[in-house]
Parts: sequence; structure tokens; C-alpha cells
Amino acid sequence: LDIKVDTASIDELRRAYRLLIGSDGVYWERHLITGDVWFSDNFFHIIGVDPSADRQTLSRFLHPEDRIEFERQVRTAISTIGPLQIDVRYMHQDGNYRWVRLRGRVWTDTDGRAERMIGMASDVDAEKHAQLSLQRLTEQFNRAMEASQEVHFERSCDGRFFISRQINRLLGHPAEKEAPTRDEFL
Repeated sequence: LDIKVDTASIDELRRAYRLLIGSDGVYWERHLITGDVWFSDNFFHIIGVDPSADRQTLSRFLHPEDRIEFERQVRTAISTIGPLQIDVRYMHQDGNYRWVRLRGRVWTDTDGRAERMIGMASDVDAEKHAQLSLQRLTEQFNRAMEASQEVHFERSCDGRFFISRQINRLLGHPAEKEAPTRDEFL
């Protein structure tokens, strides 16, 4: 068998390999036919699992509330030959869950069938905790605004305007009506 190798292709493969190894990125690959999986060592660092852990069963570290949605999104990506992006929690070796964003896509074989899913992972734990804290504070603020008998308003230097719904009570409007906009109020 005579195989001709294109030197430019070898250079491109070497470049891609250097980029992959040199980026300190967190990568994963799942062969959809054989079930084999591969993770870069940094993947284990992000989720806080010993690199000697059985790579076939890493899903056992997924938070139980995330498992069904994760599996659904993986099935959808495979069936549509589409992208995957999901934030999930993995149990860290310290017993706490950490948020990880998985992004990837499905690659096909020469016949167009889904063969591999390849992607990257990002540590988004701090981002998710900040989002959840902001959500809790917003909910607390909204409850305080609803419970207050006072009308609260704010006008910022850049022209943004806020007024609480309590203005409706003061003006004799139904309580469920949205607070007026700046133009309506002024």
C-alpha cells in the first residue's frame, strides 16, 4: 500500500497539537460508537477528582439534579449533530459541588453518522455563585419592595428611572398594575 503524506497536513497537525497542549485548556472527547472517553488532565483538576478515577464513570460525580438535563442535552446534540453547552455541578473531592461549563460538538464519520463528541470545559463556579447571589438579593429586594408601605423611586445620572409598585396604592390604581415609566410618571 502506497500512502502519500502531505507535509502541510503534518505541519497543521503539529500546530494543532502544540496549541492543544500549550493552552493549558480543559478538553474532553467521547467516542460515541466505542464509548471510550478521554479527558485532559486539567479536567480532573477543575472538577477536583483524582486523575486515576475511572474515566468511564465520571458521570457519577454529576449533581443528581443536573444528570437528567445533561443526558437530554447530550442526546439532542447527538441526534441533531449539533452543539452542546450546559452548566453542571460536579462533586469535588472536598465534598462540595463545583459548577463546570461543558461546550462541545458532535463530529461525524465519513457516512455522516455521529461518531465523536469533542469539547472543552470551563470552571464557572465563581460566576455561577455570583449569579445565584444576585438572584437571591434581587428576590429579597423585590419582597422588601412589595412589603413596604412606602413609595420608592430612583433616578440615576444617566437618566434611568425606577419607581416601586406602591405608587399604585398611593394614586389609587390596582396593585397588580406595573409601576409607571418615567414618561408616564413625570
